[in-house]
Amino acid sequence: MKVVTIIQARTTSSRLPNKVMLDIYGKSLLERVIEQVRKIKNSDEIWVATSTHAHDDIIELLCERLSVPCYRGSLKDVRSRFYDIGKRQKADLIVRITADNPLTNPDIAAELIETLKNNQTYDYVRMDWSKIIDGSHSEVFTFDALEKSIDKYKSKDDIEHVTLAIINHMNILEISPSDEELISENSYFVGVDTFEDYKKSNLLFKKYGETNTLKQLIKELKNGKTI
Repeated sequence: MKVVTIIQARTTSSRLPNKVMLDIYGKSLLERVIEQVRKIKNSDEIWVATSTHAHDDIIELLCERLSVPCYRGSLKDVRSRFYDIGKRQKADLIVRITADNPLTNPDIAAELIETLKNNQTYDYVRMDWSKIIDGSHSEVFTFDALEKSIDKYKSKDDIEHVTLAIINHMNILEISPSDEELISENSYFVGVDTFEDYKKSNLLFKKYGETNTLKQLIKELKNGKTI
């Protein structure tokens, strides 16, 4: 089965404009996400999906520098970007990553991929969000499910949020990480939505470095410590 991982990215975020290009302790947010995605051992391809809006030219330039294919499509119909890449690349499974999660965990994504490969009665798999750190997650779904969602479900929310129709109307599976070091029931967010999140992300990389950053954080949270 061919697995295509797609990172959705844009510069026009309202709460923290241009956040994907902001520097997080020496590297842009998008570059940090791409670095994490490159560690997914069972993904066949990586793409960045952005819009044709002129503001997103900078994303394409970054992708060129990092040698990552960049697809540009509709600004508002985010789901169509995933479909266009999946169809063009003949994907069987798609991994969805958002470009505002610098601690996206590659082992979580890899486990989701293997789970869906081995449980083909399901359309979609994700981690139980109560068992992982918010902002470390990813989603894996079949291209067939994506195609079905486009055919049947066409609301504004469906096209903007990509997997909403699949989650609401199809056969989904939730699992917990097999690696206990990735399990955390602490309410803690490591994504970047606001300026406060951005500052915290810089502090996380300053404190833990770039190796096993998430696992180090989880260990400290379990011991009652945090930034």
